[in-house]
Amino acid sequence: MRATLIEAQPFAALEYFREQIAVRLKRQEILRDAARPQFWVILHEHVLRLPVGGHAVMAAQLQHIAALASHGDIVLQVLPTAEGAHASMGAMLTLMEFEDTPPVAYTETSSSGTLMAAPTSRSRMMRPTRSPHPATATTPRAA
Repeated sequence: MRATLIEAQPFAALEYFREQIAVRLKRQEILRDAARPQFWVILHEHVLRLPVGGHAVMAAQLQHIAALASHGDIVLQVLPTAEGAHASMGAMLTLMEFEDTPPVAYTETSSSGTLMAAPTSRSRMMRPTRSPHPATATTPRAA
């Protein structure tokens, strides 16, 4: 996480990185809660293969991802590089649905985030660039 933030904002102050990391770690706590929401994530294959932060950091990240994928209520899929361009290139996309409020979309890059409540924005973010190929989205297995 630190290496990605530093690469994206090389001239930012050390305190900025500390704050950003603290916020992201706090946000991860929801996945450890017994009342966690249903969580479905699609990672691009490139995210798993691009070495960031060194071999030890990558090994720990992959172990963490595999551990999350082993939970029955967390769905993890990998979008193969061979699939090419897709609708959410360049940013993380989170689609959230609630029992008592309309759904929203949240996009995040290494330096900013945007919450979109307008139906046209959400539908644009959800629309694939071409037909999805369910057979190519796979769940990674621990080695």
